[in-house]
Amino acid sequence: MPLNHRLNLFLRSLLISLIVTTVAGSATAETALSPLRVGVILPLSGRAASLGKAVNNGIKMAHEALPPGTRKAISLCIEDDLSERANAISALRKMEADGKLDVVLTALSNSGNAVVPLSEAKRIVHLSLAFDRRISENKQYAFSFWPDAASLARAACDELEHRGLKKAAAVTTQHEGNYAMRRALFECSAGKIEYPLSEEVLPEDSDFRTAILRLRQQDVQVVAALLHPAHLGIFVRSLREQRSSLPVFTLGNFEDLGVRRAAGDALAGQWYPAASYTAKFVQDYRRRFPDDSIYGAAFGHDAVLLIGKAVEQKKSPKELPEFFRRADPFSGALTKVSPDGKNGFDFQVEIKTVGADGL
Repeated sequence: MPLNHRLNLFLRSLLISLIVTTVAGSATAETALSPLRVGVILPLSGRAASLGKAVNNGIKMAHEALPPGTRKAISLCIEDDLSERANAISALRKMEADGKLDVVLTALSNSGNAVVPLSEAKRIVHLSLAFDRRISENKQYAFSFWPDAASLARAACDELEHRGLKKAAAVTTQHEGNYAMRRALFECSAGKIEYPLSEEVLPEDSDFRTAILRLRQQDVQVVAALLHPAHLGIFVRSLREQRSSLPVFTLGNFEDLGVRRAAGDALAGQWYPAASYTAKFVQDYRRRFPDDSIYGAAFGHDAVLLIGKAVEQKKSPKELPEFFRRADPFSGALTKVSPDGKNGFDFQVEIKTVGADGL
């Protein structure tokens, strides 16, 4: 057999061997990834549906963008809790009945507080997208993946001082997350900003005439509207309709598209502290979901990225809590995400202003 022919046969055999080895290696690497079953409990209907839908949109975007092997290893189970505590508990039990859960993600403080005793007892890692850090405080398996009310409140207090505003009123929905906002705001305001009026309203209230009348009778310079998103825009619009020009701020919630639509141009020029998003994420999200709120989407997105990093580092379910506590800082939809050493994560916060068109 001629030398050249033998050499060609050898090279072809070597190439085939390399291809087979590479394919086998890739398959082995993919199967070596630890599969994780992730339960997602969101308010996809009810008074916080815009938030739930945005978080779900962000989760979908991140999951679809993961490498194929990582995406295959993460199984998502999504349930609607209708913004109700009892439904959140039922959703967790339903998903558990269908198979072992490794991670559960909740939105809203009431759902997180309802689920955390069960997730701790069952040793399910719990990512809470809510203001109330008590959900994760002193827990083994629970983590807060949302800006804590204290960091947003500090940014708000700094902005109030910068604007020379020393007397404020607070209007707060009777809800765990809103109470967390108020506690944080009052703590950072101590000795700097007075709150001569602090009103509370029921979650189902949408008539704010009495609260606004009391506001107008007080000598205040600004209003902290710590209200449920379903009523926040209505409150601001009602304030303007009753001829009050008092500036209004909140902690994050002006970002909710439902709030902005309900308020119309009454929100123009109002400011709020919120987490900083990357320009690419905002552009991609707006292009894909032009009619949906963006509020909460970045957190759902980056929670999935974080879980994906754990999968790619071949972390078992038992190793997840320690991984989350020591995860490297990263940027995804959010400008910066880093563990805070206290079962939570820190996010870059900035002051944002609503545009003249209310958007």
